[in-house]
Amino acid sequence: MDKTERTIAKVTNAGRILSRIAWIFDLIACGCSAFLILAALLWWNTRPDLFTGYASQTGALLICAGDLIGCVGSAVLAYFARQHFAHALEAQTPFTLRGAAEQKRLGILILCISPATMVLRVALSAAFSAEFMPERLAGMIVADGGMLALGVMFLVLSLVCRYGAEREAMKQE
Repeated sequence: MDKTERTIAKVTNAGRILSRIAWIFDLIACGCSAFLILAALLWWNTRPDLFTGYASQTGALLICAGDLIGCVGSAVLAYFARQHFAHALEAQTPFTLRGAAEQKRLGILILCISPATMVLRVALSAAFSAEFMPERLAGMIVADGGMLALGVMFLVLSLVCRYGAEREAMKQE
């Protein structure tokens, strides 16, 4: 294994580890969002001190539901990213048709899930205008812009890896 192959293996392993950590944190965030929804349903009237930042129970529920949707979308993306990196490590190269297909799928998922979850989160936040905070919207748009760039990057990289896999197959023939 030459220096470039070792570097690719190290970066791929780091991607596998980081995507697994992201997946775990996303699952924790999903649990926290679900707990906040349950807390708002059960304790809104008995413990109003827990919900001082919200004007109404409906607003709290909508914002927490939006956060839950965002966390679920992020967890799905982290899961597929971890799968891709694990398969690339197993193959010992990213230049496989399977790896290229997984990168393409991941790019498409990012380009679909990220804007969809943002739109749902904004719609849920805006549905109850007293709870709508423009700074939340700005943060979501900035984060979503980075995800869209990442999705495009995975699509382009899938083409490079597919080309590499096809070249390798032609060499072996």
